[in-house]
Amino acid sequence: MKKSVKWKYKLLLHKKYFDTGFSQLHYLRYIVMLFGLDAAIKAKMEQIVVGVIAYAILCYVVGWCWFKYEWILAETEVSNHFNLLSRELRNYMKNKVPKP
Repeated sequence: MKKSVKWKYKLLLHKKYFDTGFSQLHYLRYIVMLFGLDAAIKAKMEQIVVGVIAYAILCYVVGWCWFKYEWILAETEVSNHFNLLSRELRNYMKNKVPKP
């Protein structure tokens, strides 16, 4: 792999970790927002900044774990189970491939 492609791959892999963690923590986001509003009303900027940084780190760690422990494969398999194209391809392959 070329050096220019390698750093882009690594950067996008880290972005994918963050994006995955961010989407998995979707419901937690609303709870964090309530605490953020409370802190904003009380003008505690340090608390807001620390909270944002902690949430960003948590998103990254959850996304990394999602890939590390292969939850992404299970998520994709569940998605494919209900995907009409995947279902048709599995049925097609099941009927086409001869059994030993």
